[in-house]
Amino acid sequence: MSKHFALDFTDLPAVVIYEAEKYNNWGSWQDFIVVEKESDSLFSVYGRKYADKFVDGGSEQIWEEIFSSSLISEPKDFIKAVSDCEFELSVNVFWDEVLEKLSKLNSKFSSSVGKQLLD
Repeated sequence: MSKHFALDFTDLPAVVIYEAEKYNNWGSWQDFIVVEKESDSLFSVYGRKYADKFVDGGSEQIWEEIFSSSLISEPKDFIKAVSDCEFELSVNVFWDEVLEKLSKLNSKFSSSVGKQLLD
């Protein structure tokens, strides 16, 4: 399994929990929400955008970090970070997919987040 290009910014275990390609009259971009496992009990959430940037009459694709939240250890804080990231990127995640992908990093934490979502 090859590493997703949206994870090239980190050497830590990480997963892409959301991705979408968008465009308008002025350009195109891809939105990503990434979860990084800092340790067995600490996570980070990043909102990243791979977008056209116009330079000297032309455009090139660059990475922009739109949102970040680190040192997340509690399920409620994880849910808030993902929700805040959704807001900043104007997107909506599918929590079933988030939990499935998060379980690849830490199945116990993923289960705890799932239980918190039900409360």
